[in-house]
This record gives sequence, C-alpha cells and structure tokens, in this order.
Amino acid sequence: LFGAFSNRSIMFFARQVPSLVTDFSGNKIAELPEMVTIKGFKNGFVCHADGPFFYFINTTGKILAKKHHHSRRIAYDVDRKTGTTAIIVPAERSLYIYGPEGDLKNEFKMNITESATGIGLSEGGDYAAICNREGWIRFFDLHKKKELWKKDFIWGSRFSSSCSPVPVSENGEYIIVYGDLKISENPTWSMIIINKEGKCVGQFEPPVPRNLISYYYIDFIPGTNKIVGFTDNTLSVYEIIEGE
Repeated sequence: LFGAFSNRSIMFFARQVPSLVTDFSGNKIAELPEMVTIKGFKNGFVCHADGPFFYFINTTGKILAKKHHHSRRIAYDVDRKTGTTAIIVPAERSLYIYGPEGDLKNEFKMNITESATGIGLSEGGDYAAICNREGWIRFFDLHKKKELWKKDFIWGSRFSSSCSPVPVSENGEYIIVYGDLKISENPTWSMIIINKEGKCVGQFEPPVPRNLISYYYIDFIPGTNKIVGFTDNTLSVYEIIEGE
C-alpha cells in the first residue's frame, strides 16, 4: 500500500484492488482502476496504470486525460507545484512534456535505447534532466523548449537510475546522479553533483554502499540547495556550498 497527496485529497494504491481517492479525514471520494505508480501535485495526480496508459486526474478523482505510452524502462516525474509531467519513452525515442490536465506541451526526439533511464524535474517545472546506464546525461530548458547540453561519460562512467526520478534543484541549479566517473574494474559508486552548465562540482559517499540503489529516497529540500536522503534507518542531510 502506498499513496500520494494533492492539496485537497490523497490517492492510495493497493495491489489487485481499485485505487482509492479520499479526503484528509479518510472519507472516500472516488474509486479508479488499479494504478502501478501514483505521483501527486498541487491540483491532482498523474498515474501509470498496469498497461500502456497514463492518467491525469484531478483532486476529486475525475480523469481529465488518458495517454497511451508503452515501453520497457519507461520513467516519469511530476512537478509538485505546477503539475508539469515529463515522460521518457525509450521505444518511441521521445521525451514528452505534459501540462497538469494532460495537454501535450512539447516532445523532444532523441536517439535512446531501452536501458534503464532516470528522469527528474526542477521545482517549478522549468528544467528536466535525464540520464541512463550507458553513461550520458541530458539537460533541457522546458520553458525555452530546447536541450541545453548533453554530457557523454561513456569512457568511464555508469549511472544507476532504475527508472526513477533524478533530483533537480530549484531553477535547475544542480542535478544529482548516482554512479562512477572513473575507469576501473571495481567501480566506486557515489552521489555526483552536476551544475546547470554540466560541470561536476562535487561527490559524496552515501552511508550505506551499494552497487545499484544507494538511497531509498533522495531529493532536494524545496527552495534550497540542501539534499535529504533515507537509507537503512539512516536519514542524511547535505548542503551544496561551492567555493572559488
């Protein structure tokens, strides 16, 4: 069982039963088809169903739009403030940007494979970052509708994304990816901080080392350059401070 919040309601998922929308007192508002993942924002929810469909739902459980996307390694992220949604669909070789009611805002075509891809939106929904295990990162300005840069670290790096969000700070100032920037038989996995210009400005080691997933949850604290992460009963907070 898990769920997500809007500003007025909660949506719950439980395997093999309908998804449920309630108010904050637990009173049922609506029942919907079973969803595999649910992400909430200020005015509703964006859900990936057990199949090729994405649903855009308002706070009362009304389905506003239903989009068909099917692919291995599909990933998406939703901005909490605006409801901007970014969906990376490897089989369609596209990054789709939707508004909060499922209206298509933009599509970026790119040459990508179906290896694991991670995606993240900045607070406010102005920037998107994607990375994959083949060793590249791409950064987009969604307001200007263009790709700002692409970094290809295929000479040494590997990024583990597990089809999950990539933390991006407010105004796209920093991105966090998990991987290895060195050429070695035994990679040293760490959290890598990259700035808005695509430069690596720091690395830090998680408290529990792993090969694929270091933190169960990691993200920027809204409106700050501070990062919070949780793993194996350990809560960590970091702050990015750049020197000269």
